[in-house]
Amino acid sequence: LVTVGGYTSVGKSTYLAQIITDALSEGASVLAFSLEDRRVDKLIKILANVSDIPQSVLLRGDLDIHTKDRVQAAWDKIKDYNLLIYDDIYSVEEMRLKIRKAKLRGALDMVCVDFIQNVSGDGGIYDRMSKSIISLQQMAKEFGVTMIVLSQVSNESMKGDNEIIGLKGAGELASASDIVIWLKRVKGEGNERKLEMEIR
Repeated sequence: LVTVGGYTSVGKSTYLAQIITDALSEGASVLAFSLEDRRVDKLIKILANVSDIPQSVLLRGDLDIHTKDRVQAAWDKIKDYNLLIYDDIYSVEEMRLKIRKAKLRGALDMVCVDFIQNVSGDGGIYDRMSKSIISLQQMAKEFGVTMIVLSQVSNESMKGDNEIIGLKGAGELASASDIVIWLKRVKGEGNERKLEMEIR
């Protein structure tokens, strides 16, 4: 279980799209639950990675004949990948059913959740986060998959020195994770497109 934390709009979803792209290109089977973006938004990020064409260009549709050929070639490659994306699943119970179904159909190597604060359930955010992350941890073990979970961070807890508990909702988000990756913008002029990744 790997949890990726970072401030809003720091680039967590874009980073996840790169992980998914790299895994797919190595032949992995990936199942993604997109609890914030539409399925098509996730596909555009992956298409941008595979075609090496910026998302902004794809979204504008500002393509010449050569760019269109690259997009088509990338799309043909994506269609051959073993990738499932759901943008209408919000509960851990529904996730378990989809993972089980995918596992029964064949190999499944990686499951991604973007992002955990949008998982539905009973109680306040602490109860929901505590139950959700432990359930996801159990599913990773039960189904033998790598589970990658994106998380928002708490502005209050980030004021202290112990950033490992800065994941928004509950301390269990960090303690249940095998690895916590912290994404931050690199400060300073000329670093606008750079991210700092800390393994905590």
